[in-house]
Amino acid sequence: MKEKFGFLQGVFFGVLFVSPIVIYASQFGLGVWRDHSKWAEMGSALSGIYSPLIALLAFFILIKQVRSQADMNKYQYDQSFVSEARKDIDFYVGRIDAHIDDVVSNERSAREVLKYFSALNESELRTEQCREYADRFISDNRKVYNLWVAIYPILEGLHVNKEFPYEHAYSSALIKISSVLSFQTCIGLEKVYYSSNSKVEKHYLIFWKG
Repeated sequence: MKEKFGFLQGVFFGVLFVSPIVIYASQFGLGVWRDHSKWAEMGSALSGIYSPLIALLAFFILIKQVRSQADMNKYQYDQSFVSEARKDIDFYVGRIDAHIDDVVSNERSAREVLKYFSALNESELRTEQCREYADRFISDNRKVYNLWVAIYPILEGLHVNKEFPYEHAYSSALIKISSVLSFQTCIGLEKVYYSSNSKVEKHYLIFWKG
């Protein structure tokens, strides 16, 4: 499509620049005159036509350059944003994975507790008893929980842009997180987050969709 548009632009400007000479020749003729006044007349006529045409072409080229630079700047920004998002996600997921199996209280690791939370349904998660249990988990596993919550704005920043490379980076990030931590652990962490905060709506969550 772009190649066709570029070809049409070339044809348009070609016709635009050749037409004045053709029209002038058809009306007044072209030749190698001995009379200086005829050269002056032709030069005056063509310069009056070509000056605005050349200015128009220069303006068009300037617009193309500005758009090209804007596209380049956007590409560099997008790549930088996605690269930083991936680094942050890798860091947070790596730190969670390093501490998820630590035994903190009651001789149970965070992963074991999250397995219990992953099996609870929505109504159970909103009970006062479950909220207290979620708060206890957060207190005992503050580092794991804070690292998990820190991932949400990064994923949201990728998900809100429905274009490459954001969409691709978002999908690959979800796969990586669930692969490293396990899908069950991700759901358990989301349910702890949901149960402990009554202001969190379910549609805001990413892994728990059931």
